[in-house]
Amino acid sequence: MNQRNHFNALQSYYTAGTRLPDELRLQYWDALMQYGFTQTLPDEIDPLVMAIMDGMIPSIDISFKRAASGKQGGGKTKATSKQTGSKPEANEKQTKSKGEGEKGERKKEKGYIGSNDLVPYQDILELFQSTCTSLSQPRGLPEHRKQAIRARWKEHGDMDAFQEAFANIQSSDFHSGRSGQWSGCSFDWILKPANFTKALELTPQQPEEDNPYQQLQVDYAEPVGWKEYILEELQGSRVQGEVQRGEIQEWDDLTKGQKELLTDALEAVEL
Repeated sequence: MNQRNHFNALQSYYTAGTRLPDELRLQYWDALMQYGFTQTLPDEIDPLVMAIMDGMIPSIDISFKRAASGKQGGGKTKATSKQTGSKPEANEKQTKSKGEGEKGERKKEKGYIGSNDLVPYQDILELFQSTCTSLSQPRGLPEHRKQAIRARWKEHGDMDAFQEAFANIQSSDFHSGRSGQWSGCSFDWILKPANFTKALELTPQQPEEDNPYQQLQVDYAEPVGWKEYILEELQGSRVQGEVQRGEIQEWDDLTKGQKELLTDALEAVEL
C-alpha cells in the first residue's frame, strides 16, 4: 500500500464537498483524506460520494506518481555522491560527467528540454489525459504545444494550477461537452492564456451521470407564459432566435441555466 504524510488539497476538493448533503459530507472528507494519504478507498462508500471521488482520484494519482519519482531520483543522487567521494579526482570528474549525462537522459524522458527549463511536459499531458476523459485526447508533444505548456508553467510554477484547471473543465457540463452545447474545448484550447485563467476560475459542478440522488438536484417546473416572455422581453437574445427558428419548442428543450433564468425572471414579474 502506498502511503505518505501529506498531499496537496485543491479548492475544487473543498467546493465539491460543500455541495453534498450534511449526512454525506463527513464520509466524503474521510474518503478524500484516506485516498490522499494511502491511495485506497473505504470498504463502504456511498455512490454519490464515489461519483465525486472519481473526479478527484486522477489528480491525486498523478501526485503519488510525482512523489515516487522524486524519491527514486533522490536515492540515485545520494549513491552517486557517495561513490565519487571515494575515488581520485580524475575519476571523480569522469563520474560526475557520467552522472550529469544520466540526469539529462532522465529529464529528456520526462519531457524536459534543458537544465534551466524544468517543465514536466509529459506529466502535464498525462494529467490531462487521466482527468479530462470527456475531451479529445492529444497525441504527442509537438513544439507549439510545449511552448504553450512552458508559458503556463512559468506563470503558475507548479502542478497544482494544472490539476485545478483540468478538474474544473472536466466537472463543467458545458466545457466537457456533456451538455451538447459546445464541443470546442481541448488540451490546446485550455493552454491559451485567457482560457487557462477561465478554467481556474470555473466553479466545479457536482457530477450528474449515474447519480442515484437525482431528487437532490433542482428540477424547474414549466412556468406559464415562458415562451411569450422570451419573444416579448428578450429582444435580440440568442434564446429568442432559437425560439423563432423553432429550435426551442418545448420547456425541456431549454438548458438548465436557461430554465433557471426564466423561472427567476417570471417570478420577479409576478411580484
